[in-house]
Amino acid sequence: MLRFLTSGWCILMLVVCSAWLTRAEAAPQGFNQLLHGNYAFTGEDVCLVSPKGFDADFTPLGPTAVFSSSIQGVRTFNGDGTGSLIARTVQSNHPQPSGPGASGNSADLSADFTYEVASDRTFTVEQGPMTSTDIGEPNARTKVIIENIKFSGQIAQDLKTLVMSTEKSTVETCKNLQGQILDYRICHSALGRQSEFKPGPSA
Repeated sequence: MLRFLTSGWCILMLVVCSAWLTRAEAAPQGFNQLLHGNYAFTGEDVCLVSPKGFDADFTPLGPTAVFSSSIQGVRTFNGDGTGSLIARTVQSNHPQPSGPGASGNSADLSADFTYEVASDRTFTVEQGPMTSTDIGEPNARTKVIIENIKFSGQIAQDLKTLVMSTEKSTVETCKNLQGQILDYRICHSALGRQSEFKPGPSA
């Protein structure tokens, strides 16, 4: 009788542990479903650019440049931890004492990303390689790839509004289509309020 009760208890514990592990593994995916839809946004960022990179303390290893930009676009969250971005940015390159003068350009952006939502409705976004295609400038580089872009944010209780920004300093890389690094940059971005919307029927 004791052996039967002990075996039954062990089986019960195994079932409980298995259910708990399954729930723990499924929880992040379940929370990711909170972000599902198209979110329109605007934002601004400022970037410190160094062609030679930065040391571990984020000190530039050579000459630097600074640019600021505005951005507007749409992020699509698929509800499963993946998503995509389309946007347009307008950039002002600030004049530098020992570098190039002031200039400006604009570009269309596109990227895929992954995200993870926590139980308190905070979330993180890790953006995949972002393609930036310059528009309207005769001497512009046609396309570049920007990597290592990360954000964190908060979802409102109604799940229809969210905010995002860079959480900490991160060195991003800008490459040409052949994979050659053109420069390194540290950016701080504030994407402000992002509101869910449903696209209307196409004309």
